[in-house]
Amino acid sequence: MFFKAVLPLAGLLSITSATPAPIESRQLNSYWLNPTVRATNNTLNNAVINAVNGSFVIGKETTHSYCNVNIAPCDTLTNRTGIVLSNVNSTARMDVYVPNQVAWVTDAGQLKYTGAYTPDEFLPTKTQQTGFFRIERFLPQETFAAVVYKGKSWQACSAEDAGSYYVYLEGSKTGCVDFEMNAIAHFRVINGTRFPEAFSYDAPPVI
Repeated sequence: MFFKAVLPLAGLLSITSATPAPIESRQLNSYWLNPTVRATNNTLNNAVINAVNGSFVIGKETTHSYCNVNIAPCDTLTNRTGIVLSNVNSTARMDVYVPNQVAWVTDAGQLKYTGAYTPDEFLPTKTQQTGFFRIERFLPQETFAAVVYKGKSWQACSAEDAGSYYVYLEGSKTGCVDFEMNAIAHFRVINGTRFPEAFSYDAPPVI
């Protein structure tokens, strides 16, 4: 099931342009998000973007390690990916218990994430890790929030498996589907306490 979140606005804005420019939103320092695809008139619209073996993939279930029942009930975990977007330092980390699982963009433009406990010296460069922002787009009939990277949106490019797609930065490849990444807010709350979405997301080890 997909949910559309109605996100608070700092104030009422008057839309005067037929194609409004995106307005960056900085009401909060951090946002807990479940990313999905926004691609009007495309079959990928509203598809979940999941963390799968080190990459962000559309059309596959999340690969994650279930948490210890002493930390949080494992049966509450769902097949969706959580990220925490920081508007302070423009980074996106995975919503997990373990350290050093961060989102990053390769030099080829692919959106990926690091494995659990990745040593600091093997993390992507600061340039590859920074540039993530949550913005609000104001259209004549709706307002929605999106995740961009250094001012760019995203594209879905066919993976090896039929029906699945890797996520790339827009303009990285040809023959792909352009989309915007919905920044749907989500908190996993159990008995009034917020828990991460997963203990960790599986990814190849760094050697």
